[in-house]
Amino acid sequence: MTIYGRTWWGKKWLQSFDGIDYDNRLPRGRTCANTGRAFDIKINGHIVTAKVHSSAYKIRAHPYKVEIILNELSSSEQHTIRQIIETSPSILSKLINRQLPTSLFDKLNDLGIKLFPSNWEEMNANCNCPDWAMPCKHIAAGVKDLDITNLLVEFHGGEPLMQKKYSFVQMCQKIQITAQQLNLNSIEFALQTNGMLIDTEWIKIFKEYNIGIGISLDGTKGLNDTYRLDKRGKGTYDRVVSKIRLCQESDYNFGLLSVINPEANGADVYNHFVKELKLVHFDFLLPEAHYGSLPTYPPERYVSKEVYCINALELFYNNHSRVEGFGKRSPFVLPLICVSNNGDLGPLDELRTCVPHKFVEYNISNTSWAQFLEDKFFNDFLTNMGSKPDDCRQCCYANICGGGDYGHRFDLTNANFNNPSVYCEGLKVFWQRIVQFLLMHGLSQEKLKQILLS
Repeated sequence: MTIYGRTWWGKKWLQSFDGIDYDNRLPRGRTCANTGRAFDIKINGHIVTAKVHSSAYKIRAHPYKVEIILNELSSSEQHTIRQIIETSPSILSKLINRQLPTSLFDKLNDLGIKLFPSNWEEMNANCNCPDWAMPCKHIAAGVKDLDITNLLVEFHGGEPLMQKKYSFVQMCQKIQITAQQLNLNSIEFALQTNGMLIDTEWIKIFKEYNIGIGISLDGTKGLNDTYRLDKRGKGTYDRVVSKIRLCQESDYNFGLLSVINPEANGADVYNHFVKELKLVHFDFLLPEAHYGSLPTYPPERYVSKEVYCINALELFYNNHSRVEGFGKRSPFVLPLICVSNNGDLGPLDELRTCVPHKFVEYNISNTSWAQFLEDKFFNDFLTNMGSKPDDCRQCCYANICGGGDYGHRFDLTNANFNNPSVYCEGLKVFWQRIVQFLLMHGLSQEKLKQILLS
Protein backbone atom coordinates (compact mmCIF):
# COMPACT_ATOMS: atom_id res chain seq x y z
CA MET A 1 0.00 0.00 0.00
CA THR A 2 1.24 3.48 -0.85
CA ILE A 3 1.98 5.72 2.16
CA TYR A 4 1.52 9.44 1.73
CA GLY A 5 1.02 12.52 3.88
CA ARG A 6 3.72 11.67 6.42
CA THR A 7 4.94 15.19 7.23
CA TRP A 8 2.91 17.99 8.85
CA TRP A 9 2.83 19.83 5.51
CA GLY A 10 1.84 16.69 3.63
CA LYS A 11 -1.01 16.07 6.06
CA LYS A 12 -2.07 19.71 5.74
CA TRP A 13 -2.22 19.34 1.96
CA LEU A 14 -4.46 16.28 2.28
CA GLN A 15 -6.65 18.04 4.86
CA SER A 16 -7.18 20.94 2.48
CA PHE A 17 -8.61 18.53 -0.09
CA ASP A 18 -10.68 16.74 2.55
CA GLY A 19 -12.32 20.11 3.18
CA ILE A 20 -13.27 20.64 -0.46
CA ASP A 21 -14.41 17.15 -1.39
CA TYR A 22 -16.95 17.28 -4.20
CA ASP A 23 -19.74 14.73 -4.26
CA ASN A 24 -17.71 12.25 -2.17
CA ARG A 25 -14.99 11.90 -4.82
CA LEU A 26 -12.04 11.78 -2.40
CA PRO A 27 -12.65 8.26 -1.02
CA ARG A 28 -12.47 6.94 -4.59
CA GLY A 29 -9.33 8.96 -5.23
CA ARG A 30 -7.81 7.70 -2.00
CA THR A 31 -8.42 4.13 -3.15
CA CYS A 32 -6.58 4.85 -6.41
CA ALA A 33 -3.63 6.28 -4.48
CA ASN A 34 -3.56 3.44 -1.92
CA THR A 35 -3.41 0.80 -4.63
CA GLY A 36 -0.65 2.49 -6.60
CA ARG A 37 -2.80 3.56 -9.53
CA ALA A 38 -1.60 7.17 -9.33
CA PHE A 39 1.89 7.47 -10.78
CA ASP A 40 4.30 9.70 -12.69
CA ILE A 41 3.56 12.53 -10.24
CA LYS A 42 5.46 15.72 -11.07
CA ILE A 43 5.59 19.09 -9.34
CA ASN A 44 6.75 22.05 -11.39
CA GLY A 45 6.34 25.27 -9.43
CA HIS A 46 2.60 25.75 -8.91
CA ILE A 47 1.64 22.98 -11.37
CA VAL A 48 1.10 19.35 -10.31
CA THR A 49 0.62 16.61 -12.91
CA ALA A 50 0.02 12.88 -12.59
CA LYS A 51 -1.33 9.84 -14.41
CA VAL A 52 -4.05 7.60 -12.99
CA HIS A 53 -5.51 4.19 -13.82
CA SER A 54 -9.17 4.17 -12.75
CA SER A 55 -9.44 0.42 -12.19
CA ALA A 56 -7.22 -2.06 -10.40
CA TYR A 57 -8.55 -4.82 -12.66
CA LYS A 58 -8.25 -3.13 -16.03
CA ILE A 59 -5.10 -1.21 -16.87
CA ARG A 60 -5.78 1.34 -19.61
CA ALA A 61 -3.35 1.62 -22.51
CA HIS A 62 -3.57 5.37 -22.03
CA PRO A 63 -4.05 6.34 -18.36
CA TYR A 64 -6.04 9.43 -17.44
CA LYS A 65 -4.01 12.61 -17.19
CA VAL A 66 -4.50 14.86 -14.17
CA GLU A 67 -3.31 18.46 -13.86
CA ILE A 68 -3.75 20.82 -10.92
CA ILE A 69 -2.68 24.44 -11.36
CA LEU A 70 -2.59 26.30 -8.05
CA ASN A 71 -2.89 30.06 -7.73
CA GLU A 72 0.50 31.75 -7.53
CA LEU A 73 1.30 34.11 -4.68
CA SER A 74 1.06 37.77 -5.60
CA SER A 75 4.17 39.97 -5.57
CA SER A 76 2.96 41.69 -2.37
CA GLU A 77 2.39 38.31 -0.70
CA GLN A 78 5.87 37.15 -1.74
CA HIS A 79 7.31 40.38 -0.32
CA THR A 80 5.50 39.79 2.99
CA ILE A 81 6.80 36.22 3.20
CA ARG A 82 10.38 37.40 2.58
CA GLN A 83 10.02 40.01 5.33
CA ILE A 84 8.76 37.40 7.82
CA ILE A 85 11.63 35.05 7.00
CA GLU A 86 14.26 37.81 7.15
CA THR A 87 13.04 39.05 10.55
CA SER A 88 12.57 35.62 12.14
CA PRO A 89 15.88 33.82 12.85
CA SER A 90 14.16 30.60 13.98
CA ILE A 91 12.19 30.31 10.74
CA LEU A 92 15.24 31.20 8.65
CA SER A 93 17.45 28.60 10.36
CA LYS A 94 14.89 25.84 9.79
CA LEU A 95 14.53 26.75 6.13
CA ILE A 96 18.31 26.65 5.74
CA ASN A 97 18.17 23.11 7.17
CA ARG A 98 15.51 22.18 4.58
CA GLN A 99 12.69 22.21 7.13
CA LEU A 100 9.32 23.94 6.73
CA PRO A 101 8.35 25.34 10.15
CA THR A 102 4.67 25.30 11.07
CA SER A 103 5.12 28.73 12.66
CA LEU A 104 5.56 30.19 9.15
CA PHE A 105 2.17 28.79 8.18
CA ASP A 106 0.58 30.25 11.33
CA LYS A 107 2.03 33.72 10.70
CA LEU A 108 0.89 33.74 7.07
CA ASN A 109 -2.53 32.40 7.99
CA ASP A 110 -2.97 35.26 10.49
CA LEU A 111 -2.19 37.72 7.68
CA GLY A 112 -4.70 36.10 5.34
CA ILE A 113 -2.02 34.60 3.05
CA LYS A 114 -3.19 31.13 2.09
CA LEU A 115 -0.64 28.45 1.25
CA PHE A 116 -3.26 25.74 0.70
CA PRO A 117 -6.42 25.89 -1.40
CA SER A 118 -9.79 25.96 0.37
CA ASN A 119 -12.02 25.61 -2.70
CA TRP A 120 -11.79 24.58 -6.36
CA GLU A 121 -11.88 28.21 -7.50
CA GLU A 122 -8.37 28.62 -6.09
CA MET A 123 -6.96 26.20 -8.64
CA ASN A 124 -7.55 24.92 -12.13
CA ALA A 125 -8.02 21.17 -11.85
CA ASN A 126 -8.38 19.17 -15.05
CA CYS A 127 -8.62 15.48 -15.83
CA ASN A 128 -9.48 13.83 -19.14
CA CYS A 129 -11.69 11.21 -17.49
CA PRO A 130 -15.47 11.29 -18.20
CA ASP A 131 -16.58 11.78 -14.58
CA TRP A 132 -18.49 14.92 -13.51
CA ALA A 133 -21.21 15.71 -10.98
CA MET A 134 -23.89 18.36 -10.76
CA PRO A 135 -25.74 19.38 -7.55
CA CYS A 136 -29.03 20.38 -9.22
CA LYS A 137 -30.99 19.17 -6.21
CA HIS A 138 -29.40 21.98 -4.21
CA ILE A 139 -30.47 24.60 -6.73
CA ALA A 140 -34.01 23.22 -6.48
CA ALA A 141 -33.91 23.35 -2.69
CA GLY A 142 -32.64 26.94 -2.74
CA VAL A 143 -35.28 28.08 -5.20
CA LYS A 144 -38.02 26.57 -3.05
CA ASP A 145 -36.58 27.99 0.17
CA LEU A 146 -36.38 31.55 -1.12
CA ASP A 147 -39.47 31.54 -3.34
CA ILE A 148 -37.33 32.57 -6.33
CA THR A 149 -39.18 33.35 -9.56
CA ASN A 150 -36.25 34.39 -11.80
CA LEU A 151 -32.92 32.58 -11.72
CA LEU A 152 -29.58 33.55 -13.27
CA VAL A 153 -26.86 30.88 -13.16
CA GLU A 154 -23.37 32.14 -13.93
CA PHE A 155 -20.38 29.86 -14.49
CA HIS A 156 -16.95 31.29 -13.78
CA GLY A 157 -13.39 30.75 -12.53
CA GLY A 158 -11.20 28.69 -12.58
CA GLU A 159 -12.04 28.16 -16.22
CA PRO A 160 -15.55 26.76 -16.86
CA LEU A 161 -14.74 25.62 -20.40
CA MET A 162 -12.34 23.02 -19.00
CA GLN A 163 -15.45 20.98 -18.25
CA LYS A 164 -16.31 18.38 -20.86
CA LYS A 165 -18.87 19.70 -23.35
CA TYR A 166 -21.33 16.85 -22.92
CA SER A 167 -21.30 17.20 -19.12
CA PHE A 168 -21.76 20.97 -19.43
CA VAL A 169 -24.76 20.40 -21.70
CA GLN A 170 -26.18 17.85 -19.26
CA MET A 171 -25.77 20.38 -16.47
CA CYS A 172 -27.63 23.10 -18.40
CA GLN A 173 -30.37 20.61 -19.30
CA LYS A 174 -30.79 19.56 -15.68
CA ILE A 175 -31.00 23.18 -14.53
CA GLN A 176 -33.59 23.95 -17.21
CA ILE A 177 -35.65 20.90 -16.25
CA THR A 178 -35.43 21.93 -12.60
CA ALA A 179 -36.58 25.45 -13.52
CA GLN A 180 -39.55 24.06 -15.46
CA GLN A 181 -40.55 21.79 -12.60
CA LEU A 182 -40.46 24.78 -10.24
CA ASN A 183 -42.47 26.95 -12.66
CA LEU A 184 -39.89 29.74 -12.69
CA ASN A 185 -40.69 32.82 -14.76
CA SER A 186 -37.22 32.75 -16.30
CA ILE A 187 -33.91 30.92 -16.23
CA GLU A 188 -30.79 32.51 -17.71
CA PHE A 189 -27.18 31.43 -18.07
CA ALA A 190 -23.98 33.49 -18.10
CA LEU A 191 -20.34 32.45 -18.33
CA GLN A 192 -16.99 34.18 -17.83
CA THR A 193 -14.00 32.69 -19.66
CA ASN A 194 -10.43 33.44 -20.68
CA GLY A 195 -11.67 32.48 -24.15
CA MET A 196 -8.85 30.18 -25.17
CA LEU A 197 -10.95 27.01 -25.31
CA ILE A 198 -13.81 28.48 -27.33
CA ASP A 199 -14.47 26.59 -30.57
CA THR A 200 -17.41 26.14 -32.96
CA GLU A 201 -18.92 23.42 -30.77
CA TRP A 202 -18.86 25.65 -27.70
CA ILE A 203 -20.47 28.46 -29.69
CA LYS A 204 -23.27 26.09 -30.73
CA ILE A 205 -23.81 25.28 -27.06
CA PHE A 206 -23.83 28.99 -26.15
CA LYS A 207 -26.45 29.62 -28.83
CA GLU A 208 -28.59 26.64 -27.89
CA TYR A 209 -28.82 27.69 -24.24
CA ASN A 210 -28.63 31.44 -24.89
CA ILE A 211 -25.59 31.81 -22.65
CA GLY A 212 -24.26 35.33 -22.23
CA ILE A 213 -20.46 35.11 -22.24
CA GLY A 214 -17.74 37.47 -21.12
CA ILE A 215 -14.16 37.14 -22.39
CA SER A 216 -11.14 38.48 -20.50
CA LEU A 217 -8.52 40.50 -22.39
CA ASP A 218 -6.34 43.15 -20.77
CA GLY A 219 -5.68 45.59 -23.59
CA THR A 220 -3.22 45.41 -26.46
CA LYS A 221 -0.93 42.44 -27.09
CA GLY A 222 1.95 43.95 -25.12
CA LEU A 223 -0.24 44.84 -22.13
CA ASN A 224 -2.16 41.58 -22.01
CA ASP A 225 0.88 39.34 -22.41
CA THR A 226 2.69 41.06 -19.54
CA TYR A 227 0.35 39.48 -17.01
CA ARG A 228 -1.94 36.96 -18.70
CA LEU A 229 0.35 34.00 -19.33
CA ASP A 230 -0.42 30.34 -19.78
CA LYS A 231 1.13 27.59 -17.66
CA ARG A 232 4.16 27.55 -19.98
CA GLY A 233 4.76 31.26 -19.47
CA LYS A 234 3.57 32.23 -22.95
CA GLY A 235 1.31 35.21 -23.66
CA THR A 236 -2.35 34.45 -24.35
CA TYR A 237 -3.30 37.46 -26.50
CA ASP A 238 -3.09 35.85 -29.96
CA ARG A 239 -5.15 32.83 -28.93
CA VAL A 240 -7.81 34.92 -27.19
CA VAL A 241 -8.13 37.28 -30.16
CA SER A 242 -8.51 34.31 -32.52
CA LYS A 243 -11.46 33.15 -30.40
CA ILE A 244 -12.92 36.67 -30.42
CA ARG A 245 -12.76 36.56 -34.23
CA LEU A 246 -14.44 33.16 -34.20
CA CYS A 247 -17.34 34.50 -32.10
CA GLN A 248 -17.70 37.47 -34.44
CA GLU A 249 -17.63 35.27 -37.53
CA SER A 250 -20.28 33.06 -35.91
CA ASP A 251 -22.43 36.14 -35.22
CA TYR A 252 -22.43 35.48 -31.48
CA ASN A 253 -22.51 38.57 -29.26
CA PHE A 254 -20.27 38.69 -26.21
CA GLY A 255 -18.89 41.14 -23.68
CA LEU A 256 -15.26 41.74 -22.82
CA LEU A 257 -13.70 42.45 -19.42
CA SER A 258 -10.43 44.37 -19.26
CA VAL A 259 -8.52 45.12 -16.06
CA ILE A 260 -7.17 48.67 -15.98
CA ASN A 261 -3.38 48.95 -16.22
CA PRO A 262 -2.32 52.33 -14.76
CA GLU A 263 0.84 52.27 -16.87
CA ALA A 264 -1.18 52.09 -20.09
CA ASN A 265 -2.80 54.78 -22.21
CA GLY A 266 -6.57 54.51 -22.30
CA ALA A 267 -6.78 55.94 -25.81
CA ASP A 268 -4.53 53.19 -27.15
CA VAL A 269 -6.58 50.48 -25.45
CA TYR A 270 -9.92 51.95 -26.53
CA ASN A 271 -8.79 52.40 -30.15
CA HIS A 272 -7.47 48.86 -30.17
CA PHE A 273 -10.75 47.43 -28.89
CA VAL A 274 -13.01 49.49 -31.15
CA LYS A 275 -11.05 50.02 -34.36
CA GLU A 276 -8.94 46.88 -34.54
CA LEU A 277 -10.97 44.24 -32.69
CA LYS A 278 -14.36 45.79 -33.60
CA LEU A 279 -15.70 45.27 -30.08
CA VAL A 280 -19.11 46.62 -29.16
CA HIS A 281 -19.45 45.91 -25.42
CA PHE A 282 -16.59 46.01 -22.95
CA ASP A 283 -16.04 46.80 -19.30
CA PHE A 284 -12.97 48.42 -17.73
CA LEU A 285 -12.36 46.87 -14.30
CA LEU A 286 -10.44 48.57 -11.51
CA PRO A 287 -8.04 46.03 -9.93
CA GLU A 288 -9.20 44.31 -6.75
CA ALA A 289 -8.22 46.39 -3.72
CA HIS A 290 -9.55 47.41 -0.31
CA TYR A 291 -8.29 49.14 2.84
CA GLY A 292 -6.45 46.01 3.92
CA SER A 293 -4.77 45.64 0.51
CA LEU A 294 -4.36 49.03 -1.14
CA PRO A 295 -3.81 49.60 -4.88
CA THR A 296 -0.24 49.40 -6.15
CA TYR A 297 -0.38 52.95 -7.54
CA PRO A 298 -2.04 56.15 -6.26
CA PRO A 299 -5.79 56.06 -7.09
CA GLU A 300 -5.50 58.96 -9.55
CA ARG A 301 -3.21 56.90 -11.77
CA TYR A 302 -6.03 54.54 -12.70
CA VAL A 303 -8.33 57.19 -14.17
CA SER A 304 -6.25 60.31 -14.81
CA LYS A 305 -6.46 62.18 -18.11
CA GLU A 306 -2.87 61.36 -18.97
CA VAL A 307 -3.15 57.67 -18.34
CA TYR A 308 -6.35 55.75 -18.83
CA CYS A 309 -10.09 56.14 -18.72
CA ILE A 310 -10.30 59.83 -19.50
CA ASN A 311 -8.62 59.20 -22.83
CA ALA A 312 -11.11 56.44 -23.54
CA LEU A 313 -14.03 58.63 -22.51
CA GLU A 314 -13.17 61.34 -25.03
CA LEU A 315 -13.00 58.77 -27.83
CA PHE A 316 -16.18 57.07 -26.64
CA TYR A 317 -18.22 60.22 -27.27
CA ASN A 318 -18.02 59.80 -31.05
CA ASN A 319 -18.26 56.01 -31.16
CA HIS A 320 -20.96 53.46 -30.53
CA SER A 321 -19.10 51.01 -28.34
CA ARG A 322 -20.52 50.73 -24.86
CA VAL A 323 -18.04 51.14 -22.02
CA GLU A 324 -18.95 50.26 -18.43
CA GLY A 325 -17.11 49.90 -15.16
CA PHE A 326 -17.61 53.12 -13.19
CA GLY A 327 -20.38 54.63 -11.11
CA LYS A 328 -23.31 53.42 -9.08
CA ARG A 329 -23.81 49.68 -9.21
CA SER A 330 -26.77 48.57 -11.28
CA PRO A 331 -29.57 46.85 -9.34
CA PHE A 332 -28.69 43.36 -10.60
CA VAL A 333 -30.50 40.32 -9.32
CA LEU A 334 -30.25 40.20 -5.54
CA PRO A 335 -29.57 38.51 -3.28
CA LEU A 336 -26.65 37.03 -5.18
CA ILE A 337 -25.25 33.77 -3.81
CA CYS A 338 -21.93 32.29 -4.89
CA VAL A 339 -21.79 28.48 -4.85
CA SER A 340 -18.31 27.00 -5.20
CA ASN A 341 -17.67 23.70 -6.95
CA ASN A 342 -17.42 21.92 -3.61
CA GLY A 343 -20.73 23.39 -2.45
CA ASP A 344 -19.40 26.19 -0.24
CA LEU A 345 -21.73 29.20 -0.08
CA GLY A 346 -20.55 32.81 -0.16
CA PRO A 347 -21.74 36.34 -0.94
CA LEU A 348 -20.79 38.32 -4.08
CA ASP A 349 -17.62 36.82 -5.53
CA GLU A 350 -15.97 40.26 -5.66
CA LEU A 351 -15.87 40.16 -1.84
CA ARG A 352 -13.71 37.02 -1.76
CA THR A 353 -10.49 38.98 -1.16
CA CYS A 354 -12.20 41.08 1.54
CA VAL A 355 -13.75 38.33 3.66
CA PRO A 356 -12.35 34.99 2.44
CA HIS A 357 -13.56 33.23 5.60
CA LYS A 358 -17.16 33.98 4.60
CA PHE A 359 -16.78 31.69 1.59
CA VAL A 360 -15.98 28.55 3.60
CA GLU A 361 -18.28 28.79 6.64
CA TYR A 362 -21.36 27.32 4.96
CA ASN A 363 -21.93 24.47 2.54
CA ILE A 364 -25.02 23.38 0.63
CA SER A 365 -24.62 19.91 2.14
CA ASN A 366 -25.65 21.23 5.57
CA THR A 367 -27.01 24.76 5.01
CA SER A 368 -30.03 25.92 3.05
CA TRP A 369 -29.88 29.13 1.03
CA ALA A 370 -32.42 30.67 3.40
CA GLN A 371 -30.23 29.80 6.41
CA PHE A 372 -27.21 31.29 4.67
CA LEU A 373 -29.03 34.58 4.10
CA GLU A 374 -29.67 34.80 7.83
CA ASP A 375 -25.92 35.09 8.48
CA LYS A 376 -25.32 38.46 10.18
CA PHE A 377 -22.59 39.58 7.80
CA PHE A 378 -24.57 38.76 4.68
CA ASN A 379 -27.77 40.20 6.15
CA ASP A 380 -26.02 43.46 7.08
CA PHE A 381 -24.40 43.61 3.66
CA LEU A 382 -27.72 43.24 1.85
CA THR A 383 -29.35 45.80 4.14
CA ASN A 384 -26.67 48.44 3.58
CA MET A 385 -25.50 47.75 0.03
CA GLY A 386 -27.86 50.34 -1.45
CA SER A 387 -26.74 53.10 0.90
CA LYS A 388 -23.86 55.52 0.39
CA PRO A 389 -20.96 55.59 2.88
CA ASP A 390 -21.28 58.32 5.51
CA ASP A 391 -18.17 60.13 4.26
CA CYS A 392 -19.65 60.30 0.74
CA ARG A 393 -22.96 61.97 1.58
CA GLN A 394 -21.68 65.52 1.13
CA CYS A 395 -19.86 64.75 -2.13
CA CYS A 396 -21.46 66.31 -5.22
CA TYR A 397 -20.90 63.05 -7.14
CA ALA A 398 -22.44 60.80 -4.48
CA ASN A 399 -25.64 60.00 -6.39
CA ILE A 400 -23.90 58.93 -9.59
CA CYS A 401 -20.85 57.33 -7.96
CA GLY A 402 -22.61 55.60 -5.08
CA GLY A 403 -19.37 55.29 -3.15
CA GLY A 404 -17.74 52.92 -5.64
CA ASP A 405 -17.70 49.13 -5.84
CA TYR A 406 -18.45 47.32 -2.59
CA GLY A 407 -15.22 45.35 -2.59
CA HIS A 408 -13.23 48.59 -2.85
CA ARG A 409 -14.97 50.00 0.24
CA PHE A 410 -14.10 47.26 2.72
CA ASP A 411 -12.04 48.15 5.81
CA LEU A 412 -10.53 45.18 7.63
CA THR A 413 -10.09 47.20 10.85
CA ASN A 414 -13.78 47.75 11.48
CA ALA A 415 -14.96 44.97 9.15
CA ASN A 416 -17.53 47.05 7.27
CA PHE A 417 -18.20 48.73 3.93
CA ASN A 418 -19.13 52.16 5.33
CA ASN A 419 -16.13 53.78 3.66
CA PRO A 420 -15.41 55.58 0.39
CA SER A 421 -13.75 53.49 -2.31
CA VAL A 422 -9.98 53.14 -2.01
CA TYR A 423 -10.05 54.66 -5.51
CA CYS A 424 -12.05 57.68 -4.27
CA GLU A 425 -9.57 60.38 -5.29
CA GLY A 426 -9.24 58.86 -8.73
CA LEU A 427 -13.02 58.56 -9.12
CA LYS A 428 -13.39 62.25 -8.25
CA VAL A 429 -11.00 63.11 -11.07
CA PHE A 430 -13.01 60.88 -13.37
CA TRP A 431 -16.40 62.37 -12.52
CA GLN A 432 -15.05 65.91 -12.62
CA ARG A 433 -13.73 65.30 -16.10
CA ILE A 434 -17.07 63.81 -17.21
CA VAL A 435 -18.93 66.89 -15.95
CA GLN A 436 -16.55 69.19 -17.84
CA PHE A 437 -16.88 67.03 -20.92
CA LEU A 438 -20.69 67.07 -20.89
CA LEU A 439 -20.84 70.84 -20.38
CA MET A 440 -18.42 71.34 -23.29
CA HIS A 441 -20.75 69.31 -25.51
CA GLY A 442 -23.93 71.22 -24.78
CA LEU A 443 -25.43 69.82 -21.58
CA SER A 444 -27.12 72.64 -19.66
CA GLN A 445 -26.14 73.36 -16.08
CA GLU A 446 -29.78 72.91 -15.04
CA LYS A 447 -29.87 69.42 -16.56
CA LEU A 448 -26.52 68.60 -14.97
CA LYS A 449 -27.85 69.66 -11.57
CA GLN A 450 -30.84 67.36 -12.02
CA ILE A 451 -28.53 64.46 -12.85
CA LEU A 452 -26.26 65.06 -9.85
CA LEU A 453 -29.10 65.56 -7.37
CA SER A 454 -31.52 62.90 -8.61
